[in-house]
Amino acid sequence: MAAGASKTRKNVRSGVTGIRDAHPVRAEAGKGGAPGMLKIIHDTEGTEITRVSLYGRFTGEYLAEVAKALTVNGSPNKALALDLMNVTFVDRVAMEFLCSVKSRNIKVENLPSYVARWIKQETSNESANYKALDG
Repeated sequence: MAAGASKTRKNVRSGVTGIRDAHPVRAEAGKGGAPGMLKIIHDTEGTEITRVSLYGRFTGEYLAEVAKALTVNGSPNKALALDLMNVTFVDRVAMEFLCSVKSRNIKVENLPSYVARWIKQETSNESANYKALDG
């Protein structure tokens, strides 16, 4: 981090700053019976970038919370990034959301390779379907 740059963590639910403010969002038990959980951490690094880091299972039930975390608060010049380094699972709805995030010029960092392949496959299938409709 550059000299003089401050780094704060902000709980996206309460708006309180501090390192202990990252709270998990819990879901009901899934198909396997185990409850799903996604932790969302909102980091602001100086004036350059706002990073939202996800931890756990990213499923459709968390889209509203993640979308809320990705809203630009503050300077319109600030870049946004979504970090998926600690994501252990992505479902189809979340994958479609990630496609829309990338199209809005929000940087997606540490995208798991299986999700990157999935997105590439889906986008190539969509373009093939459009070509078939035009032909």
